[in-house]
Amino acid sequence: MVGFGPHARRIYYKYIEEEVVLGTFQFEILIDIESKRDSIMDFLHNKVAQPKQILLCQEKSYLAPTKMDKQVKDVLDLAIKKGRIKYAIIATEPKAHKTYIEYFLSKHIPVLTDKPLTAPVGSSYKKRSARKIYTDALDLNKLSIETKTPLYVQAQRREHPAYVFLFNEIRKVVENFKIPITFFNIYHSDGTWSMPSEYLTRENHPYKYGYGKLLHSGYHYVDLVAQIAEINRSIIPSLTITNTTRLVQPHKHYHQINGVGLYKRLFGIQTTSPGKMNFGEVDAFSQFIFKDKERREITYGHTDLLQSGFSRRSHFEISNDTYKGNGRVRHEYLNINIGPLMNIQLHSYQADEINKCPPIGVGSEDHLEVYIFRNDQLIGGKPFETFDFGEELRAGFSKQESYIGQNEVARHIIFKQFLNNEPSRALIANQVLTNAILSSMLHSAITGRSAQSRI
Repeated sequence: MVGFGPHARRIYYKYIEEEVVLGTFQFEILIDIESKRDSIMDFLHNKVAQPKQILLCQEKSYLAPTKMDKQVKDVLDLAIKKGRIKYAIIATEPKAHKTYIEYFLSKHIPVLTDKPLTAPVGSSYKKRSARKIYTDALDLNKLSIETKTPLYVQAQRREHPAYVFLFNEIRKVVENFKIPITFFNIYHSDGTWSMPSEYLTRENHPYKYGYGKLLHSGYHYVDLVAQIAEINRSIIPSLTITNTTRLVQPHKHYHQINGVGLYKRLFGIQTTSPGKMNFGEVDAFSQFIFKDKERREITYGHTDLLQSGFSRRSHFEISNDTYKGNGRVRHEYLNINIGPLMNIQLHSYQADEINKCPPIGVGSEDHLEVYIFRNDQLIGGKPFETFDFGEELRAGFSKQESYIGQNEVARHIIFKQFLNNEPSRALIANQVLTNAILSSMLHSAITGRSAQSRI
């Protein structure tokens, strides 16, 4: 396992521990950086699943991760030669993803990597870096094919039962009636409220490397746009996807909320703007138009992706847990029309941080509902249906030791597919388009003009 930050400890360690207890796998090697030694040791103290070996890189290999630390590489080479390593999880800071993914794939070791697939430094302001998001995806997909070694990308909505159901329902109507998705609206806010000085210091979901929301949680929702495009492609073989994207940098957000006055009033702290440095974005707003090969406009849509939205953070000093213990809450909304025939919506709203939410319903930790409206006299089915996937998944999985939320059920599904070398919607081949669109969105934001990708 490469990288052992807050996300890996909450998600992957739980799954690894389960496998170790069952006796199906062993935790062979954990890789991180030297400065995290004490934190790692504190976390692992008295834990059931102990890595047999911990390798800690020097900071320089973390800051410029184009080459693996030689000591780490030597140890891994020997471990693989001896058959100790059969699978690799990449959960490090994403600017280092590609180096490790290439290494393990070249050794024929199946890989499960966190999203984003890669995060080139400066992606929100350098055209070359924005372009590299797509070319990296092409390179890694090609390497996966050449080595016949699977690469899974942890975009959990690919295997989330609610989203699988939703897209299956859409696909049936699209293919049966030869009518495309004509409109979509995707909204996500994750309540990540960073104080002004933290933009320079954050390592978990950082901004200082020149990328932000789109390469943090935004990846999941760009992936939904890609899935919408793929469904349309089932009846319209050639599509051009045009987007116009605008980013909100930290200094713009500081001005929006009248930062000087607000932070003084709420916390009694005198602050200054983060300034017009090359920070990654806080928010990203995009409009999309899909066109067929005759250049006719087929689909209209937009994504509104925020980290500046509603938060439960009420303290100025940052918490130790910056992943799920710093006021972060999820509000998620998806609205799709298939012309006049069907409307389908997904709603998921938390009212507080995990373990502090109401037990059930809107605002609870596991809230997730799907609504379907049908022109039933024309396409059949019920005129309206509602499906409470949040409660269904909680009822079905909450007694399992590894259960940590309905959203994490899908992560666990992908984790098990990875361990069993099973087919998956999360494989890299299914996310090349995601990275093409993501690259195009950043290119639009950088140039101030519309940008295109094609399928």
